[in-house]
Amino acid sequence: MPGVENDKLPNPRTATKVLAIGLLPEVNLYIHNIQMITTIDFESRFENFLRKMKHEKFKGVPDVRLNNDNVLIDERRITVSVNNTWKNIVEDSYVSMSSPNQQGVSNSGGSLTIKNFRCHPLVALIFRVEYKATVVVPGGSE
Repeated sequence: MPGVENDKLPNPRTATKVLAIGLLPEVNLYIHNIQMITTIDFESRFENFLRKMKHEKFKGVPDVRLNNDNVLIDERRITVSVNNTWKNIVEDSYVSMSSPNQQGVSNSGGSLTIKNFRCHPLVALIFRVEYKATVVVPGGSE
């Protein structure tokens, strides 16, 4: 039987000493000059995807005329959260991004501040890209 030596079971493993997150000093992180690079066609493809979704939703509705020019990305933002592998431990912080230029580069409109960050191997920064789009549906609502 594995682990049995001279009819004795091995001693249980002793827990390794792990530094508790609550004991680490809190620092503020400042992130400046954020740039996001996408393909040049990305946003137009995303808007086309939203148009197709809108067309599918109103496909069977009678007397509805759909216009293709009423889907637009209004806002781009990068949200940063601090996560300890199962939940966020600090309030999210976000920065708005500009429209991409001809090379597909979006620049931030400011800097990010992450307060009360604790540097630990089990704590990660999560960068999330979010888009806010206006989709005008029949009847004029958004």
